[in-house]
Amino acid sequence: MKKLAVILAVLVLLSGAVAAQYHHPVYMVGGDWTTSTSTLYNRGIYKADHTGSTINVSLLVPLHYYCNAFIMDFDNKNVVVAMSGTTSTSSSYGTPRGGLFRYDVANKVFTRIYGYTQPSTMGYTTAYDVKVDHNGDYITNCYEYRRAYPSPEDRVWRIDRVSGQVTTLLASTCVGRPAYWRRQTCINIDTGHLLLPDSTSQTVGTQVHHPILELALDGPVCSWWYWSAPVGNWDTLSPSHYGTPQNHRNGHVEGPYREYAYQIRHGGSKTTLCRLGGFPPGITRFVGGVEFDLATAPSQTWIGTPNKSTSPYEMWLCRIDRAQCSTMTSALVWRGPYCHSRDFDFYRGRHIQTVRIAKHKWDVLLDCPQYPRKTYVLALSLSGVRPGIPLSDGRNINLEFDLLTFMSVNGLLGSMFNRGPLVLDANGWAKATIDSSSIGPLGCPLWLAMAVLDRQAPCGIAYLPDTYVMAL
Repeated sequence: MKKLAVILAVLVLLSGAVAAQYHHPVYMVGGDWTTSTSTLYNRGIYKADHTGSTINVSLLVPLHYYCNAFIMDFDNKNVVVAMSGTTSTSSSYGTPRGGLFRYDVANKVFTRIYGYTQPSTMGYTTAYDVKVDHNGDYITNCYEYRRAYPSPEDRVWRIDRVSGQVTTLLASTCVGRPAYWRRQTCINIDTGHLLLPDSTSQTVGTQVHHPILELALDGPVCSWWYWSAPVGNWDTLSPSHYGTPQNHRNGHVEGPYREYAYQIRHGGSKTTLCRLGGFPPGITRFVGGVEFDLATAPSQTWIGTPNKSTSPYEMWLCRIDRAQCSTMTSALVWRGPYCHSRDFDFYRGRHIQTVRIAKHKWDVLLDCPQYPRKTYVLALSLSGVRPGIPLSDGRNINLEFDLLTFMSVNGLLGSMFNRGPLVLDANGWAKATIDSSSIGPLGCPLWLAMAVLDRQAPCGIAYLPDTYVMAL
């Protein structure tokens, strides 16, 4: 069956140009702030272009307050930022602040997605992270303070992309104890649910110490459980806002922090993978935004932006091979005013995104800007991502081949799955559709994998984006 899938997708070994193994090397970094009179900090979110031998840095999103997280929007063009709030009325902080905002990169305009809009002295919203779910809606873990509230608390919300309606998915009352969801989250590739680090450290019947929760994004409110052990201890790995990278090859949460790389397994607690080495000059520990680069690549690699916090202040872009943690490849982003890199993301790196257009109907947005007019294959699976289909050049299609894969690749699903034009347009964009209205909700995850084809590339594949998971 797997051999047949490879043939159907034109995955044959051909000589020619080198295929892209990782994301296009243009990144989003930064997120700090300063007052209008201070020159100590570089403020805002920057685009770091490493397509050349050195990194070209340019301001992407101007900010005047703390940005805890930033991601590409569902359209892979605009940027969504999660901002801290404050009761201060000082004009030095400027806007945006307090909530979620969308920044139109082309027109340089902010619009508010959500935030408490009454006078700041009466309350504020602090959004700690934001994800776009399979419906194109926004999921944010935040702290909402209002003087009118009897007990302000941390919550997880869904914000409807179109109407702006807010639905509480999780609150402290759901877990029966104080909870502090102030770290960055991720979408679990195995389920489509949210993985939510909890900064709580207390004894409530049993000890609860920095676990990772899993939260269902569809279905009843407060549908949650412990993904790691209640003493998962992810917080000591990620003391501020720095990511919850999940390894698609094994499903574990893994990442570098300070002098080590750590791992948390489903149902387990933290273990050490290795001691890091090969730091840039003047940096002795990894503290900064970090993500896995393409999970389809031959080598599992973290990439992120540790900072040197003493003068002269520096930010570095570092790539760490998971199998050889004793070395890392580094490039200087900038030297000068300090910029704390509060997050890290791949600019224009949202290659597959589903957006609900009606009940049980979704558009599938495909966007690979570096590959205009290339043909593509889009495949579905109900069987998961592991072990997937290995390619002879070392890459891996993270999709388990099943009957649905065969039918989707060959266009045998009728109106339930329209693969789109099978050729990216002049901007590298295409749209497919999924329609499960004839069968209703299945209550299970569905995985989507895409390959951009080129007969001159190894294995006939020019680019292999990460597999995408959605709830069906």
